[in-house]
Amino acid sequence: MARFVLIGMLLCTVSGCNLLGSDGPAEVRILIDGADGQQLRLVTTTNFLAQRQPVFSDEGIYLQDTTLVRVLDADTIVVNTPYDELYDIAIAQRFLARVLIGSPRSGLRVRAWVDGENRLDRAASADSVVQFLYYYLNSDIPLDEPTEV
Repeated sequence: MARFVLIGMLLCTVSGCNLLGSDGPAEVRILIDGADGQQLRLVTTTNFLAQRQPVFSDEGIYLQDTTLVRVLDADTIVVNTPYDELYDIAIAQRFLARVLIGSPRSGLRVRAWVDGENRLDRAASADSVVQFLYYYLNSDIPLDEPTEV
């Protein structure tokens, strides 16, 4: 009996099945709508470092979190609206997109989906940057720190 359990575990490991939870996301879809033919710069990468940092008021009161991002390598392209593209993130499990809007644009809208779930839907204005940052965390480490040691 133990031999069959061992063989089953070995086959499951080799085949890549995940007994402990679901697999991470496979793709990100970026859609940029606007008047046909508007040119924008789009920066995309899966090679970056991200760190959450708390933001405090002058009195030391916690206000919110912000994320510091350091891009290590990226692709920058000029795209025309409408733009609709799928990006494979199955291995990297992270994705960063920045839409750089230089001159006034009307009706520009940037949307992003992760495995079909909408994560960003934003109207863009002139001289702005619309950023989409996604990273998948799969950890058994508790998020709350213990109150007593």
